[in-house]
Amino acid sequence: MSGRGTNRNLGRSVQNLGTGGGRGGGGTGGASDSYGSFGGRGSTADDSFAHAQDINQLHYLCETVSSLAAGPDNFEEREEVWDDIRHWLRTHTAEEARQAAELTGEYKTTALHLACRNVPPVDIVDVLLSAAPDTVEWEDSFGWLPLHYGKRSSRVGSLLIECEDWSSALW
Repeated sequence: MSGRGTNRNLGRSVQNLGTGGGRGGGGTGGASDSYGSFGGRGSTADDSFAHAQDINQLHYLCETVSSLAAGPDNFEEREEVWDDIRHWLRTHTAEEARQAAELTGEYKTTALHLACRNVPPVDIVDVLLSAAPDTVEWEDSFGWLPLHYGKRSSRVGSLLIECEDWSSALW
């Protein structure tokens, strides 16, 4: 499939991620240092387990944002978690980002579902959509699409509708 899901477009989306200064650290956010080669992982059980844990980290971070109540009391903590998500996305390959974005958790939620519940920064939504564009059409256990959650933010909702229109045009 061509279009939003290509590694080239994913690299551009990653370049647009904010550099942030949260717990995850900074980084340049450039495509050349973010989505390089696959890193030559070994084939031992320990390596496979560590890789699975690493892929699960994105979903965990998105769940963490969900667990923090919206409002001024948690604003800084929520921003730190968004920065951690940016850091994760900048420091993983396109294939790892795709695997993590397509991972479903409890109630068949993806990272995109979880992020969209919480009025996410548009740059994060853009990278998640670039990594796994089909997830915009995946329903959770309640029959909700990420768009249903994302409609709380007009900018995120518009981005999801654009992606959904784009993916529907392919079929």
